[in-house]
Amino acid sequence: MNAKVFRTMIVSAAIAPTARQLAEAVPAGLGMFVAAYSPTGAAPATHFVPEGWIEEQFAEALESPAALVAMLAAVGVTMTLTDAEALLSQATVSELPASEVLAEMGLMPVGGEV
Repeated sequence: MNAKVFRTMIVSAAIAPTARQLAEAVPAGLGMFVAAYSPTGAAPATHFVPEGWIEEQFAEALESPAALVAMLAAVGVTMTLTDAEALLSQATVSELPASEVLAEMGLMPVGGEV
């Protein structure tokens, strides 16, 4: 049984659709990247965020493009190493709660929802 670790991942609105699609390909990934944030709290959202406890293998995939490619391949999704590097370079991954990372980035929930 894999240990669970806490992670927050923040992506820009530009890559959120890709992040959602990839998340849906792995177990328990449905419904991720829907919490919307922006610098003013007004629409349109500039960033999307999931946070929570995940298996270590998923955390490794958030930190290593090669691990991301391998994890996706295991569920039948093809992604090049170059695409994985580009995706992860545009994301913020942290062991801190989303509220702390978002505050550091100056982002507020769109519409006041958390």
